[in-house]
Amino acid sequence: MLIGAATVVVFPQTVPLILDFLFETFKNILGTTSLQPGLPLAQALLRQNLQASLYDLVFGAAFGILPVFSIFGNFFITGFLGGISLFPHLLPEPSNLSFGAYLLAILPHGIFEITALLLAAAFGLRLGW
Repeated sequence: MLIGAATVVVFPQTVPLILDFLFETFKNILGTTSLQPGLPLAQALLRQNLQASLYDLVFGAAFGILPVFSIFGNFFITGFLGGISLFPHLLPEPSNLSFGAYLLAILPHGIFEITALLLAAAFGLRLGW
């Protein structure tokens, strides 16, 4: 998470590039699913999270490489978005994401998604070990 937040501080010019990459990736994952809160979005996210957890478990047997990248990537993004909310004045284009809004958006993920990701990655790493 610190690396993600530090990226915002040290390399603010990369923020638009990373955000574009994240938006494109998110659009590819969701396909035609609407971003409006509701059951279709929840189902699409659940499917994606189950698939990612299964990949972490299965491919963890290959020396644990995928779970390590999975954990790094998820925590980098979490720290990166936190950095944007903490240091909006450093960005080429100011952000309207407040730290409070960031926390409200990230806390529900911490309860279920991040816990599931860490458990799957831990089992995958154990298989690789």
